[in-house]
Amino acid sequence: MGQRLDASIVIDEEEQIGENASQEETNKIVVKLKDLEAENEVFFKIETDIPLRWVMFRYCDNAKVDFQSTRFEFNGAKLRETDTPFQLGMRLNDVIDVSSSSVDGSSSAGHYVTLCIRMHKEKDIFYRVRRCAPLLPQFLQCLPSVALQEDRFLSFAYEGLKLHQFHTADQLDMRDGDVVDGFDFNKMRSSLSTNTPLLNLKVVNQSTGFKADFTVSQNTLLCRLMDIFCQAEDVTGLKFFGPTGRTLSAHKTVHEELLKHGDTISAVLLLREN
Repeated sequence: MGQRLDASIVIDEEEQIGENASQEETNKIVVKLKDLEAENEVFFKIETDIPLRWVMFRYCDNAKVDFQSTRFEFNGAKLRETDTPFQLGMRLNDVIDVSSSSVDGSSSAGHYVTLCIRMHKEKDIFYRVRRCAPLLPQFLQCLPSVALQEDRFLSFAYEGLKLHQFHTADQLDMRDGDVVDGFDFNKMRSSLSTNTPLLNLKVVNQSTGFKADFTVSQNTLLCRLMDIFCQAEDVTGLKFFGPTGRTLSAHKTVHEELLKHGDTISAVLLLREN
């Protein structure tokens, strides 16, 4: 009767995104919307993970004003429809300023505009830029923590548009407080990574019946699996074959050999000639 390793051998345990990951507890907070012109205040209660567009829509509906021509700001930065209180770190009775888009701070006023640069897990940076000059070189000047040699990892977007070398604030009709999203993918590696599913493979020695289960990734080199199996059985001279009977190369990966979850690899002892 063949022996078997009881525990599955994990070779490459890449980071997995669990379906049952803990979620942030949903709380409700009260926010105050203050009209800078009419000097009236309206209070709304909202869950912290709900997009603020619902508050913005409701405010415009109650006030009988056009949503497209109404501007909402929090701590000097323009609110986007997808922003949530949780993302912005809002607390009870925080104030959202409301104004007409046609008043004060027109995009054509002055040679400079103050923009909010929002980076991952960092405080908002308010930076004054020249309206007619390319934006990207100016953004790099306000981010001293980012080395110039790492600029290939940096990307900026404004209202869903990825900014390129020659974009200016004038071209994009930017106003004071508009938000530019900054992505430093070099720093975000711990928070953002490719999710590669793991595979379970079984290796069976056809001569002795010895078996072992392996948990691998698509990028696992088969030589690692083969070496561990030989060491576990304390045997040398094995040749490994895939489910179709084709010889497997030790120098190729699981993906390159087209192995799938649940496949069985056969190990055969080569007979040595005297």
